Amino acid sequence: MVNGAIQINNAAALQAKTDIDTAFTAVNALPCSVTYGADQDISALSPIDANATPVICFTSSALMTGPVTITGTSGTPMVFKIGSTLTVSNNAVTTLAGG
Repeated sequence: MVNGAIQINNAAALQAKTDIDTAFTAVNALPCSVTYGADQDISALSPIDANATPVICFTSSALMTGPVTITGTSGTPMVFKIGSTLTVSNNAVTTLAGG
């Protein structure tokens, strides 16, 4: 079911592809603040201070099994770079605190 226009091989679709390629390249170039191995549970890292660790990297897969709180000042970016798969449990919730 489609509730809108389908954009295929037209100006809108090509611009979307360009935009996502640009965003992917920019995020990929960010240096990791900290790196974790496979199957690290992001919930176990909570609370996460975005000011101290704005880019958290995982060598391959990561999990989110429960609540995660991300703290930081307003406008502070928070990036998770996951090498392959993110598995999220039904009771996983992300809360932004501090702005």
